[in-house]
Amino acid sequence: MRALDERFLRIRRKFGLRTRTARLTLLVVIGLCIYGVVFGDYGLMRIIELRRERAHLEEQIDLWTMKLKLLEARKQQLENDEFLIEKLARERLGYYKPGELIFLFPESESTGDRLQASNLSAILMN
Repeated sequence: MRALDERFLRIRRKFGLRTRTARLTLLVVIGLCIYGVVFGDYGLMRIIELRRERAHLEEQIDLWTMKLKLLEARKQQLENDEFLIEKLARERLGYYKPGELIFLFPESESTGDRLQASNLSAILMN
């Protein structure tokens, strides 16, 4: 009976060491797998980062689409409205009709005595 107990203890010790080593190895492998899943090139962190970037790019697309629509509307306005073209020519370029008397006032003290046609305060017709 004693020989049987000793033999059992030897087997237990022999496989117990291997079992601990196997468990430790398994834990290390599982840990590396989890690290790879979370922080790897195609891991969760990268997926989250890509989703944020995608949302930002979609916002940019929406913004540029809106700007494009506004510019197209402005283009249509300029192509079809002669009064708007005349108004812009008067304000931005200082154009006037023959016989008109235009009064220009300084913009402000901080910009000096610079006169601008966009600040027309009165247009008098003769």
